[in-house]
Amino acid sequence: MAVKPRMSAEQRRAEIIEAARYEFADHGLHGTSTEDIARRAGISQPYIFRLFGTKKELFLLSAESCLCETLDVMRVAAVGKTGEEALEAMGQAYMDMLEEDPRRLKLQVTIPRCARSRAGATGRSSTSSSRRPARRPRR
Repeated sequence: MAVKPRMSAEQRRAEIIEAARYEFADHGLHGTSTEDIARRAGISQPYIFRLFGTKKELFLLSAESCLCETLDVMRVAAVGKTGEEALEAMGQAYMDMLEEDPRRLKLQVTIPRCARSRAGATGRSSTSSSRRPARRPRR
């Protein structure tokens, strides 16, 4: 039996977030169990809660990492370009990224649904009066 090399806490955390991204992309926040994430990551379920606190927090970190990677891909694609050329390069880079891993788009699609379910739980919509955009100053 081969012994796995010991991972740092940060490496283990990143591995769990990656496993969670797969599960959340396939099943959404509410359809994903922490047991499935733990099984995919090769860890115990209680370890997930010890590291992340809640399934929702793990979902948010998974979504954030996906969106940050997407932003990084677009930034790199746009380096040295402006206008239409930059937009086309960013669009192509995004399409290439999604072709490589279609789960990214599936996860990105679940993010607004999660936000809507959170707003519904508080009785407020995402456009409640407490979140109105600031008014432009008069000229």
